[in-house]
Amino acid sequence: QAPELENLTVTEVGWDGLRLNWTAADQAYEHFVIQVQEVNKVEAAQNLTVPGSLRAVDIPGLKAATPYRVSIYGVIQGYRTPVLSAEASTGETPSLGEVVVDEVGWDALKLNWTAPEGAYEYFFIQVQEADTAEAAQNLTVPGGLRSTNLPGLKAATHYTITIRGVTQDFSTTPLSVEVLTEEVPDMGNLTVTEVSWDALRLNWTTPDGTYDQFIIQVQEADQVEEAHNLTVPGSLRSVEIPGLRAGTPYTITLHSEVRGRNTRPLAVEVITEELPQLGDLATSEVGWDGLRLNWTAADQAYEHFVIQVQEVNKVEAAQNLTVPGSLRAVDIPGLKAATPYRVSIYGVIQGYRTPVLSAEASTAKEPEIGNLNVSDITPESFNLSWTATDGIFETFTIEIIDSNRLLETAEYNISGAERTAHISGLPPSTDFIVYLSGLAPSIRTKTISATATTGTCAFSHF
Repeated sequence: QAPELENLTVTEVGWDGLRLNWTAADQAYEHFVIQVQEVNKVEAAQNLTVPGSLRAVDIPGLKAATPYRVSIYGVIQGYRTPVLSAEASTGETPSLGEVVVDEVGWDALKLNWTAPEGAYEYFFIQVQEADTAEAAQNLTVPGGLRSTNLPGLKAATHYTITIRGVTQDFSTTPLSVEVLTEEVPDMGNLTVTEVSWDALRLNWTTPDGTYDQFIIQVQEADQVEEAHNLTVPGSLRSVEIPGLRAGTPYTITLHSEVRGRNTRPLAVEVITEELPQLGDLATSEVGWDGLRLNWTAADQAYEHFVIQVQEVNKVEAAQNLTVPGSLRAVDIPGLKAATPYRVSIYGVIQGYRTPVLSAEASTAKEPEIGNLNVSDITPESFNLSWTATDGIFETFTIEIIDSNRLLETAEYNISGAERTAHISGLPPSTDFIVYLSGLAPSIRTKTISATATTGTCAFSHF
């Protein structure tokens, strides 16, 4: 007798499929033929042939909430066993549960929903601005998800968000929720620091990662001139504002842009400092042909200084001298001795000229020599002494000439520190004229003179 099938049962009944189980003698059957038929329907049955080694099989592709009759028979060496049948109804179509939104910001939100596990292949989400004809934003997410972030929204905007589950060719009834995004976050404190005469630093606070860029407007107060506009990246929280005018009130406004929307502007008023001034102009080390000029000024402020040196009460052109802005003292050479001068200075910084400072000073008299004296005369020598301005002379030149011009002129150059000289090797009983001149930087003094007569030699008589 041919082996028979037994215990046909249906398990794991879902809304679109079920599992069929049966028992049969091992290694008896070539294959099994399964028929799936809607109850009370004349539509053709769904036939499925499976290997004779199986004892269970999944039947997919069924209609939801539908009664089915499932039949099975085995085939063994051309013989068909009696048919076993069972009936089962598929479950209702799975539906989405609750849909809610949280973490609502000004440009994004989080969408959450509930759904049976494993029911859907994916979810189809539509994000639509309320009361607008703009195309909806469509988003598809895997069926295993139960929440997703929706970025790229507009601030302070009403949205209708719809979600539906999709499996095979089936789509659930959509669930919808409405939400209003928040306002664009406002910026915080706007302050000004490091105010100088030509620049300042602008500082502000704002949430990180919020803004695309900041637009800064710098406007002279009570002026109709066009404002100076500056655009900086949204990551900055401070910026240097250069190129301002000294001693000038400014109104500075700041607003941000984010996805085409502008925040409310913040404003601050500030007055730049006055142009830096020179101070304490003084002369020192006044000599007969020059002087030293000293002044004070703010460090690193000036490009250069312009100095004018003019004889008092003279219409001659002034002597102009330009020196680097790092200097605070300079030597003024090439002046006339015993002459009053007016010395003026101003600083130049980014095209601005400071007010002029002036000082007056008179140069000293030219260095002098005098009181040339002859002493200690012998038949072949004498001593010289003289007076001279201290610390000025480099050398003195002494010339010795006999009155009759019979001897060769003797010339001596000695240190400018000396005030005496010993002249020797002269013939006795001779009249001499002594000439003395001094050499100082850029000047030789007038020559002064004295006369001397060497003594007579004493002869012994035998």
